[in-house]
Amino acid sequence: SMHILFWSSMHILFWISIAVLYRVINSQTVSSHCVLPSWPSAALIASMPHKGAREKCFCAYAQLVQQLHDAFTVECPSWPLFVSTDGNNPDKVLHVGEATVLGKVRGNATAGHYGSIIDWAADLGSGFNRDCDRLLSPNCQTVGVHLLSIPRRRYIRDVFGLQSMLNQKQVLDLCALLRDMISAPLSLFDRLERYDSCRLQDEDPTKTNECVSQCFHIEPDVFYMHLHTTAGLLRVRNDPYNSGLGPNFNSSVVYDGYRAFGRYNLCVCEPSEWGSRRGRGSCPKARPSQAAYLGEATLSLCRNLAGILGMDPMMCRACRNYMNMLSSVHA
Repeated sequence: SMHILFWSSMHILFWISIAVLYRVINSQTVSSHCVLPSWPSAALIASMPHKGAREKCFCAYAQLVQQLHDAFTVECPSWPLFVSTDGNNPDKVLHVGEATVLGKVRGNATAGHYGSIIDWAADLGSGFNRDCDRLLSPNCQTVGVHLLSIPRRRYIRDVFGLQSMLNQKQVLDLCALLRDMISAPLSLFDRLERYDSCRLQDEDPTKTNECVSQCFHIEPDVFYMHLHTTAGLLRVRNDPYNSGLGPNFNSSVVYDGYRAFGRYNLCVCEPSEWGSRRGRGSCPKARPSQAAYLGEATLSLCRNLAGILGMDPMMCRACRNYMNMLSSVHA
């Protein structure tokens, strides 16, 4: 009788475990919506272009866990077109610290997909905003690289959403976020040593110029803050309106403070003449492949951000101290 009682108890526990597991999996599948801190209301998302479909996809990328593809597809049904090289796996999504990187270097000739993220302003070898055309790119390897990095653990609409972090209580969180958004895409490059930063105004990140730009659009097309890391493209276009990917200037909005007086991108490396506005015009001295670059770039981007926000760039000294601390820990 004791044996019967034991096995009956084990049988009950087994089915209870199955029921609990089912409820967990089911809740994960149903809870496919964005749960990142500061995510807007459903009404606000629905008021965005395309009813917020792009923003919901970006949040889905940030939340992606490989086991939950069903939930991922519910929230972002278009993902095979944008973050997959084979149409079956979201292999263009990589989580690194505080950042999620979109894109990779290697493409897929069989499926006809580039590894880099397509963009209106970028010609990766098959035309602007075009995925791989095997007649033009038989191996589906891009001319140059275009990757995006986004905040992984919180929703931030645009660079103005960083203002609350640029204070003494959250500035270290800001430094960590900027560091990972800068470093994660660069870690995917082949032969990064080929490139310097795009240092001059209107210097595009093309194959001819052999430079890297790491820039945010101050007024983005997708309302989920994203850093463009771009280098060595076949062509870059700056029209229509403010679509360039580097340290570009648009004289038609030179009096528009919201669009940064014509300097419409916030970049890691900005031309020195932009320094007429306090805090802007900072640029790392080190090349992107050099060890000193990440610390200099994090501080530079923070200072340029402070200039846009009208805040004291001296608050970014915490980023220098933070990066020095990390260097000493890993030395």
